[in-house]
Amino acid sequence: MGSLNGDIQDLILEMLFEDPYARFTLHSCLFLNREFHVIAVKYLYKDPWTYLRGADSPIRASKLITTYLHCLQTSTNVDKNSGEPSSKKLHLNIVEEHRGNQSDTSLVDGDTRTIPTWDYVEITRNLHIPALYECVVHWRHTSVDEENETEDEEIYINRTFFNIFRAFIQKAKLQECTFADSMEKPYPPPTTVAHLNELAIGLHARNIKLEYLNLGYFKCNDEALGCLTGKITHLKTFKVKAQHCSDEALAEFIRSQQALVKLKIRNGKNIHRTISALGSLSKTLVKLRILGCNLESCSEPFQGIADCTKLRSLYMTSVKFQPNVPLANFLMPIAENCIFHNIDFSKTVLPDIVLAEIAKNSGSTLIKVIGGRPDNGTQENCALGISALGIYASNLKYFERNILPSEVEAMIGLLDSVGHSLNRLDIGSIDLASIDTSDLICAIGRNCRELTILDISFYNFSEDSFEQIITGCTKLQDLTFFSNPSINYDLLVRLAKGSQGPLQTLKIAECHNINFEEIKLLEELVEDVESDLLE
Repeated sequence: MGSLNGDIQDLILEMLFEDPYARFTLHSCLFLNREFHVIAVKYLYKDPWTYLRGADSPIRASKLITTYLHCLQTSTNVDKNSGEPSSKKLHLNIVEEHRGNQSDTSLVDGDTRTIPTWDYVEITRNLHIPALYECVVHWRHTSVDEENETEDEEIYINRTFFNIFRAFIQKAKLQECTFADSMEKPYPPPTTVAHLNELAIGLHARNIKLEYLNLGYFKCNDEALGCLTGKITHLKTFKVKAQHCSDEALAEFIRSQQALVKLKIRNGKNIHRTISALGSLSKTLVKLRILGCNLESCSEPFQGIADCTKLRSLYMTSVKFQPNVPLANFLMPIAENCIFHNIDFSKTVLPDIVLAEIAKNSGSTLIKVIGGRPDNGTQENCALGISALGIYASNLKYFERNILPSEVEAMIGLLDSVGHSLNRLDIGSIDLASIDTSDLICAIGRNCRELTILDISFYNFSEDSFEQIITGCTKLQDLTFFSNPSINYDLLVRLAKGSQGPLQTLKIAECHNINFEEIKLLEELVEDVESDLLE
């Protein structure tokens, strides 16, 4: 039987690598033949951190660090000409298969396993520094090192961590780096600006063009940005918490980028120069997220963003502007110039005429629209914008907004026009608690046949109107009710039994027509019931 072309083999294994549910199949390819083995190793260790999940992750983490330490202690056994292993010794791997009661033997036992066949550090393309540090901690807790028993635990862990960290900088052709997590971790790495500088200098000296850099919640400042500016210039994705960065330093870094596609700026303060500098990314920027930033220093239209005509996703959530400033003046150039797939203005005012222009200009390409209530609790009437979505956004899949009473008729019109395309509708609103929303409920049931997620919290409606949802929205998987006086047990049972598939999640809170016993009975019909009565 003839072997497959090498390019075809590579393509097959790349597909397995990209499918998170097929990673163990990729591991099996190690034992298929020599050709598949060579390619499989490359993909298995390209991003090893993806395997560190589940109850056995500490064991895998320890084995991974053991493997890397062996790589540091021995020279590579790879034939530089063929790219194939020059030894038949079993390599150390972090992926285990479990078939029945059988599992792989230890990946670190036996003398034949002490010298790795490959230089796994060199193969790695994604350096996840928090995961690496956590792995070192697990390794230390499970290893015995008689020579270092008297050394301080933290010093020993940090020394090992930084040795491996520097090996990646010196040897790996890194494409991605997560320098810090965006959430609290039990073992945060002891990395500082000096280590970020070490990373930047090392990769720049080797002409490695890093494409992804996530600084997470690392306390980035002007010194840190200065380390990156001029050295890391070909990023495609950059994420930063800019609370301690000056506007000037952040703007200079952005202007230094030559290929930036996705940018996330969190907690920036008075970043008007940064907003203007975004115009330097006009040929590349596709996704922009400005989260929790203070834009009170901005006094001119956001022309820098508007110049990015390839921009398809814009997230401006919890953004603070100058009080009593007409926001439409700032945002209208963006609405006029850009054709969007997604817009998210959660907790940020989205002016009515801006939403209408986005709908008109983006048309059928618009998939997702979120316009939540600002932190100050006030939101502008967007009936005109909602009506425009019904006219132009024929492929709208996801709509979220705290609907105002003055917007109900426009919302019904939107549902009559594009409800057939909606998969998710989050329109719960306390502002509708005092009015009858039966007509809106009927419109949902009448038009939204493909709906899988629905939030109609605070709505007050008749049982006859909810019957439309029971008979019309048969694909619902996730349903939310908060303080709905109209909801009762019988309606929910009929809804659950009428669905084409079982409801996966039902969230109920402060619905006084449903008691604890009925909630327990609903648990037999719904996979996941979340209720304040169960707390």
